[in-house]
Amino acid sequence: MDIKANIQLFWALGLSGEQCAQLERCLGSGQKLHAWRLGAVPGVADLEAEKPFLLFVSGESQRALADNANKSLRHLRILPKIFVMHDGYSQAELEEAVDSDALDILRPPFNRKALAGKLSRVADSVTIHQDIVCMTKEILLEREILERKNSIMEFMVNFLTITGDGKELYQILQNSFKGLSMLLPAHNMHAALWYPNTRGENTVELFIASEKSHPAFGKWRETLLDQGQKYGLPATGSIAATPLVLSGRGAALELIEPNAGNVIYLPLKCGETCLGFLAVMTSMKKGLGRDQAQALDSAIRHLSVSLENAIRVQELRTMAEYDSLTGLHNRRYLEGELKKEHARTLRYDVPFSVIFADIDHFKKINDSKGHKAGDQVLRQIADIFKSKMRVTETYARYGGEEFVMLLPHTTSAEAAVLAERIRSSVNEHVFSTDSGPLKVSISLGLASMDKAKAVEKNACSTILHQADKALYEAKNSGRNCVRISEEECLLAAY
Repeated sequence: MDIKANIQLFWALGLSGEQCAQLERCLGSGQKLHAWRLGAVPGVADLEAEKPFLLFVSGESQRALADNANKSLRHLRILPKIFVMHDGYSQAELEEAVDSDALDILRPPFNRKALAGKLSRVADSVTIHQDIVCMTKEILLEREILERKNSIMEFMVNFLTITGDGKELYQILQNSFKGLSMLLPAHNMHAALWYPNTRGENTVELFIASEKSHPAFGKWRETLLDQGQKYGLPATGSIAATPLVLSGRGAALELIEPNAGNVIYLPLKCGETCLGFLAVMTSMKKGLGRDQAQALDSAIRHLSVSLENAIRVQELRTMAEYDSLTGLHNRRYLEGELKKEHARTLRYDVPFSVIFADIDHFKKINDSKGHKAGDQVLRQIADIFKSKMRVTETYARYGGEEFVMLLPHTTSAEAAVLAERIRSSVNEHVFSTDSGPLKVSISLGLASMDKAKAVEKNACSTILHQADKALYEAKNSGRNCVRISEEECLLAAY
């Protein structure tokens, strides 16, 4: 920001004239956009003189920035970035934006409110960038403590690099322990994260550096949840606890238990929001120096932003791959997995099966009991499916009241046995709804594929069509039964 002129300056790199014009219309008073073409990029002197708040990038300019061979742009890589999508962007381009190191994505049509919200969310990252710049200048000015400052700068650079490389929460946490060990004598580390789910509850994810079979795992679970209460983070939703494998972790047994050694709790905050905290076990006998504490504070704030971005990416993937009502995978994800299974059959000559399932008379449930009761039935049927599902299988809501199950390494006979178990479980279940208990049945149709079928043209769409056709045969045979493709009803309801 140019303090003298009191103007908040933004740079745009590689954006079209129309995109720049739209952005300028969305900026508030006291904000200004400076557009640069890829063929005439700003230099280091421009960066020092103008001190832009952040950089708006297009897909082309982001790819140029990510190219390590392009040294002419490396001074711009430290700037916080927002990825600007063009009109009519594709799914592949959106995925490219999600996978980039941009802090957020701006999708058309642009408006002032959406832009202001995104600028507010990236403010923490900009502050971190300014902290790093100030720290660098301080090192140059204070030559008498150059060695110490260089050490801290090395920590900051390494920490920012290794925690910025990861896209998954688990990997970011592993890297953060490696980075913190450069500043602290850290022997172990655990983490606790809170974030809201689609039902407005606080989902808790714990990462515990201990084997699940070790007594310390359960003790740390309770300790982390208790500490969360102190931070005002109640566990109102699901709680997941995952063993965290850390390289270079101290193996001393006395540092494993929660009540042993020194534990430093480091809150992970983005603005006023607390995402959770780290619990770092250390043998440090005295406190950190002022400059070390400042470096640690900046590092943890950067880590908080990285974790928030990873959570956002995880949420986007969940939205892209899962059905929000049932928690099962969606049709798009299933079709991708079907292609993988087809390729595996072609290569290894292993069979797989597909089951189509449809709730009988579901429209009558919606019409007579209401759509809320219908949603409750869908969720409970999904829970029944999940209870029967193996790790390697994919169950998806295909649309409406129709579901599809993809079963690797499964013949039609084996699939028929599973289908009957599912049919029987649904038939015996009493569905609890706000409109009272209900009895529901489903019809199922299945088809299988081996290598001989896999080599045929349009094999993936064919097996889906065959299973769907078998489902309609089950419907026409009185419902509440299982049909194998092109065969008579296998098992009828009793």
